Amino acid sequence: MLSVMISLPLLGCAAGGTCDTAHNNLDSVKRTCSDEIAFIIDHIENTYISGRRGINDEEWNKNKSIIYSQLQNFFDKGMEGYYVYVWRYLNLLKDDAHFKFPDDGIFNRWEYFKKDDYLFPLWVQTWEDGSVYNVKDYNGVIPRFAQILSINGRSAKEMALMNRAIGPGEEANAMAMMNARYEARPAAWPNFANFLFMESIRAPFEVVYIRPDNNQQDTVVLRGISREDKYRQFKKSGDKRKVKSEVGFGKKPIVYENLGNGIGVLSINSFWGKRWAAMLLFGKDWRYKRLLRRAMRRIDRDDIKDLIIDVSLNCGGMTENVYYTLNYFTDKPIDINAKYRVIDEGREKLQTNIERSPHIKESDRERLIEYIGTLKDGTVFCTDTVCDLQYVPDHPKHGFRGNVYVLTGPLTYSASQMFARYCQTLGIGLTAGQHCGGYTEISTGNTAKITLPQLKQLEFEVPFGVTQICKEDDPYDYPPVDIPIDHPFEEWLKRENHSLNRLIDMIRSGKMDCIRITGFRPKT
Repeated sequence: MLSVMISLPLLGCAAGGTCDTAHNNLDSVKRTCSDEIAFIIDHIENTYISGRRGINDEEWNKNKSIIYSQLQNFFDKGMEGYYVYVWRYLNLLKDDAHFKFPDDGIFNRWEYFKKDDYLFPLWVQTWEDGSVYNVKDYNGVIPRFAQILSINGRSAKEMALMNRAIGPGEEANAMAMMNARYEARPAAWPNFANFLFMESIRAPFEVVYIRPDNNQQDTVVLRGISREDKYRQFKKSGDKRKVKSEVGFGKKPIVYENLGNGIGVLSINSFWGKRWAAMLLFGKDWRYKRLLRRAMRRIDRDDIKDLIIDVSLNCGGMTENVYYTLNYFTDKPIDINAKYRVIDEGREKLQTNIERSPHIKESDRERLIEYIGTLKDGTVFCTDTVCDLQYVPDHPKHGFRGNVYVLTGPLTYSASQMFARYCQTLGIGLTAGQHCGGYTEISTGNTAKITLPQLKQLEFEVPFGVTQICKEDDPYDYPPVDIPIDHPFEEWLKRENHSLNRLIDMIRSGKMDCIRITGFRPKT
């Protein structure tokens, strides 16, 4: 455990000093931690490209108070060595999954989480309103689908909502990622079991729940389960493999299926071909392009008229692959609108990215790099005020000009969200399903590493660039969906989503012909 990382002095009268000395030492540690929290908050507000990210003064100040209150709680509990647990609450000020501080590995890398930690023995999922439902009780006591009401006297719903609020990402994406990826993994900090662990809610757990078979309330006391044993059971049962497939990165990047009658489904589960060697050695992703060419060739051969592009499980990837994919669906030049905050720590990285960009003319590239070098630290600028950035399609073989429907959902994020919004604005096709998980102003993933005052060895990387596809969009709103398709509670509870089947049925029934002609958007 890294309790020495901020040179914490020994506390308490038994350490050989007086109680006054211990008290003074504790005050010194409090000031050190509080100053570091203030440093981080200042950079979130004034160095981060999105600043307050649409948060008004009242909410900003309320959330800052929560962070400092949590810091005080840790000292009151004598947990100053674990004060970095408070960093989770900094996500109340961000709402951006690209801002990964603190990332989901920090507590493991620095041994804040241990294999013999005893955790809440349930794997749960949370509904939109924060209601908590059991997926699996590793002790085999509480049945599946039971609603959890309270743990050790505290409301499960209130804790789940707070856990979602401090999870990485906008609320919609945070909920989706927790249920599909984080909740089942005992090493991931954003899950419910680790929320309880870091809030010092420990075994024995008195759980009040509603039985799914008769809606009767029941109470049980559960023993904890070690982190190692929970993970072992998670793998042995096959749940690890099943959960991995619920997120696009766990599937093949590109899958094509011909459904007959001129209908095809192109599932793009990641805008990355998943080959590390080429990425690390050359910064290129040849595999994605190869897989897409193969799929588009088959779509052309099968004479597809209605193509569903399913990005509902796609959490992102490389923007270069987004433009390459759009290449097959449009002849229009694609405007690229980027906004950057030029900070000294990220200036050189930004200039390098501009230098390597294939979408900038040589003359504009040199002018833009020189311009960035003249800007004062903290200056925000939009690229279209200096030069026009465009991706110009090169008319590849097997391009598609039929009817396109892009299926999205809360897991659609980052690069995949860019793709869906481009398809709308360029007139390529309609979006369907649930809205994407991110706001319309999308962080590019470009980050600057800033050294923390005390915990210098821990990574604090601040995003300095965003892309906005349509400049008329509200930057801190979710993108619109042309054809909303509900995800019913009953399906969600069973960890299912049949939105694709509903969309296919709409195409087969001819409803889409009516939509294209009349512009009417039904909700399914």
